[in-house]
Amino acid sequence: MADVTDRKLYLGPKLRVLRRELGLNQTRMAEELGVSPSYLNHLERNQRPLSAALLGESVTPAMLVAVVVIIACVLSLRTKDKTTAEASGRLFKLACTPRTLLKLPVTTIEKAIFPVGFYRNKAKSLLGMAQALVNRHDGQVPPAMDALTSLPGVGRKTANVVLGHAFKIPGLPVD
Repeated sequence: MADVTDRKLYLGPKLRVLRRELGLNQTRMAEELGVSPSYLNHLERNQRPLSAALLGESVTPAMLVAVVVIIACVLSLRTKDKTTAEASGRLFKLACTPRTLLKLPVTTIEKAIFPVGFYRNKAKSLLGMAQALVNRHDGQVPPAMDALTSLPGVGRKTANVVLGHAFKIPGLPVD
């Protein structure tokens, strides 16, 4: 893994690069992710740096993309895109890796993601997912359908989105 102790990672440009590598325009990638083009545009334009202090560990841009995609997908279920974008932004300011997420109390996560639908259940699912990722996968998002669907709060649709966009493994996310 790349060490980020002396530099900052900007997630927005990483999403833009990922979209271009996949050969998708913004509208098509938004459709694939199950979000609105305006929400994807908001994510891509986010120029706030993710500092090493915030991350609390060594990470790669690919790992960040996988974590962001899985968390945003969990939050997006039964929630409007604008609400998901705002809630994701608040949560990622507090923690953006499974290990840093585990350091937060459930009430802090609930406050950060409110008013997403079922925010209390999703906060518990996010903590359970983070715990499972740390315990079973050394804090990494696994590139396998079975491993992903065994995580709390992750179903086949979210797993397919993560596999397709974080790992470039073809899948069909279906509602």
